[in-house]
Amino acid sequence: MAYRAIIFTVIFNRVVVYMDNKARVREYFDLMFTALENTTDEVFTFFYDDVVKKIKPSIWQQHWVEGMAYRIAHAIAMRNNLTDAGENAPIALQATSKTVGKLSIGYGANVADSSYTDAGEYALTMYGRRYWFLVKNVIKPVGRVV
Repeated sequence: MAYRAIIFTVIFNRVVVYMDNKARVREYFDLMFTALENTTDEVFTFFYDDVVKKIKPSIWQQHWVEGMAYRIAHAIAMRNNLTDAGENAPIALQATSKTVGKLSIGYGANVADSSYTDAGEYALTMYGRRYWFLVKNVIKPVGRVV
């Protein structure tokens, strides 16, 4: 009987922590992303459950809630086609052509900032770019999961 009580306590504690963390992320999300204020709890929970498996609190430390919120906001924006350039937006690229003789250089579309050239789809939304900034500049690089 004691064994069952221990298992229940462990499971219950994990559920309480899950709900507390989810509430903290949702509160941050609602305060920061007014453009996504119509996001239902069902949609938020769907993306939260996906993202929570990928962003480890032990790596993100005090930035975990912020990282979760921006990653979820990016996923919802992509789902709703809210990219900065609209449908079929190209990903920001570095120089796409260059010539040495008489110097010539060409750039891909949407090259606003070279710090996002390796961001992939995260470069497509303002939420994704902030998330990528956090990945590159805030979290420790050991065991990075993006």
